[in-house]
Amino acid sequence: MEIQTRSQTGEIKFYNSLTSALADAKEDKKVWKVSFNAEDGERIRLIRTIEGWVYENVMSEDRFI
Repeated sequence: MEIQTRSQTGEIKFYNSLTSALADAKEDKKVWKVSFNAEDGERIRLIRTIEGWVYENVMSEDRFI
């Protein structure tokens, strides 16, 4: 599985595991998004907030309004 992170500066990095991606994001506070495809094809997107990482449904109708 390929995991992608994106920073506030636009830098995109790729990882082979969610553990590695989140470890790097913990060190680099500019990382605001971690995303990957689930086994069922759903696109998972985790967004950094003040409270921590929050799941955002990429295909939610609310995102297209």
